[in-house]
Amino acid sequence: MTASPANETTGVEARRCFNHGSVTAMGLSFASPLGLAAGVDRDGENIASLDLAGFGHIEIGTITGKEKLNMSGRPASLRIGVNIGSSRYGLDDQVIDDYLVAMRHAYPFADYLCANLTSPRSGRDANSLGVVELVGRLKTERDLCAAAIGRHAPLLIKIDGGEQSDPIPTAVLEARRQELEGIVLVCSCLRRIAGIKRHLDSLTLISVGGIGDAEQANSRINAGAALVQVHRAFVENKVGDLRRMHENRPS
Repeated sequence: MTASPANETTGVEARRCFNHGSVTAMGLSFASPLGLAAGVDRDGENIASLDLAGFGHIEIGTITGKEKLNMSGRPASLRIGVNIGSSRYGLDDQVIDDYLVAMRHAYPFADYLCANLTSPRSGRDANSLGVVELVGRLKTERDLCAAAIGRHAPLLIKIDGGEQSDPIPTAVLEARRQELEGIVLVCSCLRRIAGIKRHLDSLTLISVGGIGDAEQANSRINAGAALVQVHRAFVENKVGDLRRMHENRPS
């Protein structure tokens, strides 16, 4: 995706708001709690133009390890997350190996890594058989990458939040047990967000899904999210909405 003229035109004005304050999550500082969700920039090619919108972080991907990542225009102040996954169906050993390949490919470029369990028609989710093994092997691989490169990148799992009455997803319980850094939660139910955050305890929760204005962004933060992400609001060129989100965020 190439940033539209509307995004570029309002970028400087938006940046004044987006850089007003910073937050700390996962041991990293973010110029703003407002970020761009995965699915807009698949390989990092458009980071320089997307940065004009003033996000505190941009999550690129989903990548599977075959992409040529391009971070040449990356601004020093912008946090980059890389969303990793597999193009195969299910969650068997071969699929888990794909996640590890993608992690090794992404690690040198990523401020944090996010293993995606929300891809439609992938045959896997936060409660799939194999989730426990996936989380454990991802953590081991992350630690190996950190030792090799000399830099620790936080590791999160992206899941669908499910219904308010559903049990806490296996991926959430395992992320806490394995002491990952957090969860990216696709959910618009504030009670569900708050409930999952309680189970995460000190782990970071990033909220995404259905955020279209400042009130919705603020409500996610009040429910326990440390960071929020938008997708449709940016794709539909609602830059004014993004600017107002930051102007009205909690201090």
